[in-house]
Amino acid sequence: MTQQEQEQGQQKIIYEQEAEKLEESTGEIDYFKPVKGKNKLRIDEEPVIKKKQKDWDDEPQEYVEIPVTVKDDETGEPVEKIWEMKRSRTLSSKWGQLVQYGKHMDGLKDEMINWFVQGEGKDTTHTLLDLADIDERGVDTEQVDESERVEENDENSEVESDEKESVF
Repeated sequence: MTQQEQEQGQQKIIYEQEAEKLEESTGEIDYFKPVKGKNKLRIDEEPVIKKKQKDWDDEPQEYVEIPVTVKDDETGEPVEKIWEMKRSRTLSSKWGQLVQYGKHMDGLKDEMINWFVQGEGKDTTHTLLDLADIDERGVDTEQVDESERVEENDENSEVESDEKESVF
């Protein structure tokens, strides 16, 4: 490594060492990354905040890990994954939207959400579609409408509240 590379903080890649690091990964944790378009998922547990230092971070940062269930791209079967994101401080960030929704829903555990991704690269936007259903009073207008429809359609039928909504 040259003196100039050292001063600039550059490192020469030693491919054998890098390959060993890649092979050490067991693949036990399967991460969820929303794809372009609409993503439907169930939040299985409340989010957990962890302090981590990723390879690209200069210092430890706060990250949020959320266990979710999504539809597998290949099999179509529900699979459990971890959705990880930085603990941001803005309302429009992924975490900001989830916090606002969780505030109105009294938590995120067992919530079915629709997440929309559009754009590419730095122009990518993430939108929690279900947040738009909550009006300025904090009432989930879609849930109110749904409960009214159930009552109108069949007042004598019983609906089990413990039953989890299917992932897909």
